[in-house]
Amino acid sequence: MKPRPGPPKAYVIGAGLAGLSAAVALAGRGIAVELIEAAAQAGGRCRSYHDPVLDMTIDNGNHLVLSGNHATRRYLEAIGAQDRLVGPDQASFSFCDVRDNRRWTVRPNAGPLGWWVFDPSRRAPGTRAADYLGILALLGKQGARRVDEAIACEGPLWDQLLAPLLLAALNTDPRAASPAPSSARPWRGAAGPIVRGSPPPASLARSSIRRWPFSNAGDRSSAWARGFAA
Repeated sequence: MKPRPGPPKAYVIGAGLAGLSAAVALAGRGIAVELIEAAAQAGGRCRSYHDPVLDMTIDNGNHLVLSGNHATRRYLEAIGAQDRLVGPDQASFSFCDVRDNRRWTVRPNAGPLGWWVFDPSRRAPGTRAADYLGILALLGKQGARRVDEAIACEGPLWDQLLAPLLLAALNTDPRAASPAPSSARPWRGAAGPIVRGSPPPASLARSSIRRWPFSNAGDRSSAWARGFAA
């Protein structure tokens, strides 16, 4: 008789926020998960460390989380850490050009209708309301197109709003990034992990990595992940 197959198991390579989210989501479906990370700690850029020179705790890697980041909110709810994320009462993005110390603030309005683009005091300086229509090209299906193939990556709107905003959100050169919307699944995002249904290659298994087992999103795995959600 053939042995009965055991419970399904997934290997998540990368223990950043996307990897943690993947592990929690899979474990919540009853799938055994092994989370693999090369660094000495989980959390990716989302971590703090003590600087002995300054004798201060430094937050490494600020994350830009907008109201449309539903996957982030679902992850925080899944691990019981939704109270760790707080934001301003109104959306406001302050910018500074360090080359000449120019400063400006972009203030989108609340609600689905973006009337703020018609108010010069709310939009990026030097831009016109019509300039913002080009952003609509990012909402459709993109396929393999990059950002610079979907919209114009030049001019005041790009320099003073889109480029710094996309750089903060994607953590890579926005021109070469993919504008494709991330999947609704909570473990897929702009900088996601690798999720495999089989053990990782031997070359990876031999490297200096850390492994953490996830068994159930409702027990200690959830509490462990919560420590990296602040």
